[in-house]
Amino acid sequence: MAGNPGWWLIDPATGWALRFRWLRTGNWHHHLEVIKGKAMGQEPALLAWRRELPAREARELWREHRRQGWQPGPPQW
Repeated sequence: MAGNPGWWLIDPATGWALRFRWLRTGNWHHHLEVIKGKAMGQEPALLAWRRELPAREARELWREHRRQGWQPGPPQW
């Protein structure tokens, strides 16, 4: 999993980011890990929370944040 950067959403107003990546469970992908955090320059990232969500819930979280103006972007940490 170290080679999987996942997908990122970034709030341009605050700098907070969401990282989405598949969790492998057997031969199927059913859940995604979602981490909310903020890059802190040279310091380690500030991580607010980490959740494992069913794919359906993770997609809804993505859509909700896109409606709020969050933008896809490059890895933040």
